[in-house]
Amino acid sequence: MGICTNDCTECKNNQINLCDNCKICERRSKTSSRCLVFVARPKKCWAFTLDPDWAKKVKKETDFYKKSYR
Repeated sequence: MGICTNDCTECKNNQINLCDNCKICERRSKTSSRCLVFVARPKKCWAFTLDPDWAKKVKKETDFYKKSYR
């Protein structure tokens, strides 16, 4: 399983590897179940999303930013 990015008692006690929110988060790798945003679990997860297009939107905005500030 992956790294939990939420501050829940169950995950702190290592009873489960993924919180319920992590299981449905779109920022979780579909192949390894790891979080695509965090390397280590933060105290509060600010990255949770249900938007399946989040990666495309980030890439689009990043590309726009790169072109704007060259």
